Amino acid sequence: MKRGKWIGWLLVLVVTLGYGITGKEILSKADMWRAPSSSFESRVQITSYQDETKVEEVELIVYVRDIESTMVEFMAPTSWKGKKMLMLKNDMWMIFPNASKPVRITPAQRLMGEIAHGDIARMNFAKDYDVLAVSEEKINNMDCYKLELQAKTMEGTTYYKIYYWVAKENYMPVKGEFFSASGRKLKEALYGEPALLAGAVRISKVIIYDAIKESRYSVMKYLSMTEKKIPSSYYNLDYLLKK
Repeated sequence: MKRGKWIGWLLVLVVTLGYGITGKEILSKADMWRAPSSSFESRVQITSYQDETKVEEVELIVYVRDIESTMVEFMAPTSWKGKKMLMLKNDMWMIFPNASKPVRITPAQRLMGEIAHGDIARMNFAKDYDVLAVSEEKINNMDCYKLELQAKTMEGTTYYKIYYWVAKENYMPVKGEFFSASGRKLKEALYGEPALLAGAVRISKVIIYDAIKESRYSVMKYLSMTEKKIPSSYYNLDYLLKK
């Protein structure tokens, strides 16, 4: 057996042993709490705070065609209206009103507050991250799987490493800690407020805290989510520049 295949087989064994379910299966089930696997449209509100005081708030619509194709259209406030963000596989662009060319961006760059571009555009951890280890830990008296995730590649992903707590009872995401390639902790996220979105109960609220300045945090609320077919033109740069 080749060394690479052996390591991959051993990794699967390690994260399965004692749980009856693989780490990847746990991660895939947790992903379903965040978004459906089919194409969908979601209206999202992001509010950033400093010392409990609201600093900024934006509202946007996210159009997801598949795991690797996302278009975001900013709706409010007026200073943001008309901006668009496009992700196609590992490439991302920001499109500004009346601009002749798009601006290349990366998933890790800050959008506003503690929210990065990738926090909006990439919602499938199972595709982007390998599960290195699975353990158990209680969070607020809730029995959880603790997953150690590492980016399969830094191209197109938002974080290098994630510690992710998932409820054992129903695989609902509970908490996440996000790290850079240098090992620096960047953010901490709390997931909650299950609501009926796109025909299933999903997480409707995520609070993301700055790892250094805990008084700075952002709240991301999913106001609505609907499974629907998204027009292919929404993923065409030339069309978005003229739209």
